[in-house]
Amino acid sequence: MVDSIKYEILQDDFSISRLSFKILFIGDTGVGKSKLLQKAIKGIYDEFYSATEGFESFIFNIKLEGEVINLELKDTCGKEIYKSFITSFYRNANLIVICYAIDNKESFNHISSWLKDSKLECNNECKFFLIGNKKDLESEREVSKEEGEEFAKKNKFDFFSETSAKLGINTQYILIQAAKILYLPFFVKDFEEKKKGDGKNIIKDMEKEIKIKDKFKKNFENKLLKYYKYLI
Repeated sequence: MVDSIKYEILQDDFSISRLSFKILFIGDTGVGKSKLLQKAIKGIYDEFYSATEGFESFIFNIKLEGEVINLELKDTCGKEIYKSFITSFYRNANLIVICYAIDNKESFNHISSWLKDSKLECNNECKFFLIGNKKDLESEREVSKEEGEEFAKKNKFDFFSETSAKLGINTQYILIQAAKILYLPFFVKDFEEKKKGDGKNIIKDMEKEIKIKDKFKKNFENKLLKYYKYLI
């Protein structure tokens, strides 16, 4: 159902929205979280873009089935000294994206720790994405795609993908998927309400048709009766 939801990407300054979701990007320093978001939102890749200290905020606006969705994205620093600082963001997050670099086995091995920490603080409705970044470094790959897929499946992540901030592979796609997955419960609710509404309309139309037929039947019977009397 998620893939059938129609979307349209909007301007950054498009502020009118009924629904807003908070998405948190976490993972070791150097896996490319900041560059990934820069590419996804601004369409640029800066080789010398410095790693985030503390956190950085981004906005991504998208329209799904005519509904404007506002994604508030938080890019966090992966340094150990900031981990306690990030804790407060876990509690308000609707979706947490854990990133590793495919050329860095250590960053992949640390996913379990990131997942454990975030699940201790986040709410039960929070969704989780697993992202393997730096797909452009295939020749230096230390983590296979199958390993990433298997870990995501075993730990019940809602979505897995490999990306490349440098080449722009799947960078914006993961934000589109995030918006769709977060919007899905609202989409289903609206769909069910419309179905109920359509059902009521169908019943009304049927009742209207019955009344018209009854009226026609009575008119026909009256005419037939008059004609019969005329013959007598």
